[in-house]
Amino acid sequence: MECGDWIMFALLALLVGRAAQSEARDVNCPGPGETRETCARGADIAFQASIPDASDTADALLDKIVNASRGVERAIVWRKALLAAVAVSALIFAVVVKRMPTWQEFYVASLLGFVVNVQIVNFYKHHVYRKGIQNIEQATMMLRTQP
Repeated sequence: MECGDWIMFALLALLVGRAAQSEARDVNCPGPGETRETCARGADIAFQASIPDASDTADALLDKIVNASRGVERAIVWRKALLAAVAVSALIFAVVVKRMPTWQEFYVASLLGFVVNVQIVNFYKHHVYRKGIQNIEQATMMLRTQP
């Protein structure tokens, strides 16, 4: 491999490392030494606004139920898709092709996997999960109007 190949693989590794770090923080926040408040300010946590508190009113709890149901919609798809695409591309080249790819081959394979992953997840978010979210929103609205 040439120097340019190593540079391009290093750039991809930096991007994947940053995506993995951000994804881990979103999934595990609050981590050691962090509070809910620092997570809310510093991370895009899909379910952050749905954490119930003992002092919440009934309306606040219903709002949090709706927020929890929307967590899948708010989840950051591109990071998960990138991590999966790079991992699958590496496995395919290691197990099936049995050679080190050029950076162009690896980028194309990863890009194709990324696009497929994003499209599949977005399809499910907008055509499958959305129905359940609408049902939850309708049920909470009905609960709010009951005496």
